[in-house]
Amino acid sequence: MEDLWRALTMGANTLWVVWKDLEIRCCFTTFAHNYEKKRVLFVGLLAGRNVREFVKLEDQLAEYARQSGCHSIESFVIPKVAALFMRLLPEYKNTHLILEKKL
Repeated sequence: MEDLWRALTMGANTLWVVWKDLEIRCCFTTFAHNYEKKRVLFVGLLAGRNVREFVKLEDQLAEYARQSGCHSIESFVIPKVAALFMRLLPEYKNTHLILEKKL
């Protein structure tokens, strides 16, 4: 959390919050990442009781990414969240699998 807080307060990450009736429905963080041939807006953390609420900000997020010079939006998500997003937002595609070994 300390690293995330530092990134937010230093302006390296942006915090997005979706609320309804004064209740936080979901939140996520973004940061721009420069690859050699493209710039990507990366959704680094997505949390909340109703991640479906992300859909409400997706148009704003895409516009923010374009204005930031990004060519795409990417995120690491668990398979259940990936399936949900591809159902709710069919323009998102699962392009990679991430292998992890806990040490």
